[in-house]
Amino acid sequence: MKKQVVLILLCALVLSRANAQSNIVADAGLTRIAPNIFSEKGNYYYCVSVTQRGPQNQYIPSVKAKQFEVVKIHKFTHQKVGSVIVYGDTLQADSTVLPQENYMVLKNDRLHLVFNSVYYPSAPPTSGVIRTRYVQVDTNLNILIPQKPVSIPTYIQSVSTYNGDSILITYWNYGTSGFDYSRYTILDGQGNWVKDDTLEVKPIPASNAPHQVVDVLPYPGNRYLVTGFVLPAYKRGFYIADNNLQLLDTFYLKPDSIPHNGGIGVVAHFPHMVSLPTGSIISAGNYIYQHPSQPVARFSLLAKHEAHSRFNTDVVNIYGKANPSDVAHTIAPGEHNVEYNIADNYLYFADVTNKSPNFFSCDIDYDIIEIVSADTNLNTRWHKYIQSGPDSCVWISRISVPDNRPGILVTGYTMKSSDPTDTNHFRSFAFYIDSSGAPLSVPGSTAVKLRNRIEIYPNPTKGRVQVNDIYRSDAEVLVYDLSGRILQKYRVGKHSTSVDISQHSPGIYLLKVVTIDGVIEMFKVIKE
Repeated sequence: MKKQVVLILLCALVLSRANAQSNIVADAGLTRIAPNIFSEKGNYYYCVSVTQRGPQNQYIPSVKAKQFEVVKIHKFTHQKVGSVIVYGDTLQADSTVLPQENYMVLKNDRLHLVFNSVYYPSAPPTSGVIRTRYVQVDTNLNILIPQKPVSIPTYIQSVSTYNGDSILITYWNYGTSGFDYSRYTILDGQGNWVKDDTLEVKPIPASNAPHQVVDVLPYPGNRYLVTGFVLPAYKRGFYIADNNLQLLDTFYLKPDSIPHNGGIGVVAHFPHMVSLPTGSIISAGNYIYQHPSQPVARFSLLAKHEAHSRFNTDVVNIYGKANPSDVAHTIAPGEHNVEYNIADNYLYFADVTNKSPNFFSCDIDYDIIEIVSADTNLNTRWHKYIQSGPDSCVWISRISVPDNRPGILVTGYTMKSSDPTDTNHFRSFAFYIDSSGAPLSVPGSTAVKLRNRIEIYPNPTKGRVQVNDIYRSDAEVLVYDLSGRILQKYRVGKHSTSVDISQHSPGIYLLKVVTIDGVIEMFKVIKE
């Protein structure tokens, strides 16, 4: 009977490894994809692959001509089905697409792509001339509309669907006093210009107070949620706009400061937002926390704002430092990192840990992405983690809702910390996580992977088992037999991460891991 149980568990482990999570981008044979573009439709994923194949720009040597192609990937096998070049086919170094300034909207089996390119006519300090292009491709990778110019005078902030097949592009502009304000351009379903206007109360106040739009999102009642900084003061807030993008009301995020564990903190930067079918709004932002006896820390904050209270902060969940070295446990500015999936009625958001305050370097021993799922009242359901490979920092690009199925898609990239200016070191990743938080990557892998906080490997084992806490905190490990008898006790941490059960007979054992912060996990281990 005992041998049968061992055999059943062994088969279950083999099956779980066969279904283990892997990097969709790498599986498809790709290296780098555009950060704002990864969508699911039917049985396929669509992304834009970025390659550097051209010469350097003669005036800006760090800028190279790039080629961009739409890639179709089977969502179950992760195999590349096909691709088509949509931009950069001439590989001219004087016209270079910015990898951060590419957007794709997938609607009605059409891929609407918007690219910003920069032309450098002379050496610095002359700035580059921005050129915006529109391309349309169908889901069979036929180019329906080759690249055509779009009149956008500056960098794009967001691209989204609008009123049927139309495309809405928001961008920042400058007032007479040098402050930012936001405008929008509407294209029809063929990429033709329809309208351009200011996205706010008109006319613009003489003070030209800062006004920056982060996102334009659907809101119940055939309205739009416009997030960012709000006039007339430099405050975090949002608009509710009608179907013609006319302002209906303005809201500031309140309160400005939120107490936490004996200290107090403020929400920094503009938060990312999503709306629920009820009209409630969920925001995810950076929370700068000050305690009288502790140094300033940066946390992540998830908040719920109810319409009946004029969107005051009604419910808050603060996600704190991962470990003592975590100086920036935060949501990266500029990336859309919170979503609501109507297919499972759950929220998902992602943040990063152990970054330097300027986000351009990291503590490579601890650098991770944290993905959290919560219900609509912000009760946490689970935490999962994306860990980079050796000598790499890891960043989140965005999270997005899959096509009519539960769970979330998470995309991002790793970069070699030894040379952060070399874009050849960028490596993109994409993972699909279902609503239960599965599947996970194979424990012990050195590639970028999706994992639980604690993982053990190898399993089965001939004796020694590695116990790895992603936070590298101290923990106690207890080894039990199936009768519940404690056989061994170990202390593990950053410098001692394994337990040895080689002295025990072949069979099934239980490993109970208790971390210093009270997390308890139980594992079944097969001793061969």
